[in-house]
Amino acid sequence: MEISFRYDKTAVINALRFHFLHRPETKVLRILFVVLFLLGLWGYMKGFFPYSVVVVIFIGIILLTLVLYYVLPSVVYNKARTFREPSITLQYNDGGLSIGTHVGAHHVSWQSFSRVLETNDFYYLYRNSNTFFLIPSNAFENDAAKDDFSELLHRHFSNYAVR
Repeated sequence: MEISFRYDKTAVINALRFHFLHRPETKVLRILFVVLFLLGLWGYMKGFFPYSVVVVIFIGIILLTLVLYYVLPSVVYNKARTFREPSITLQYNDGGLSIGTHVGAHHVSWQSFSRVLETNDFYYLYRNSNTFFLIPSNAFENDAAKDDFSELLHRHFSNYAVR
């Protein structure tokens, strides 16, 4: 099967946000900051900490949110040439997929990917925890083609996840 698509910047930025916000270390950091904030607030109310401790922790939460929501997705988008390709052609079958751009095509076997995550807008094909290839869901001409692709991925990945 074959599909062609072009990345939409807003959709890709949102997909990158999703990736960064759902990483395990990010979840741990967010929980840690909330716990620290609550402890700081409790300590301030009991007189153990000055007000500045609560403010510093709150500023840390704001900075972490800004970095994860705005900075990292923009940096990754701007560094990756693939997202700015005029058109990407994707051919897929049981052997893997061929990713074609104006420069050329590259075949990648399914074994090169460690897991797959499907959301409403994208398929995330992860090579490792940091590197992945995005396939927009709207690249498929109809729901039947999208379902066929999902079934193909389910056959090759026992850890296929949907969110």
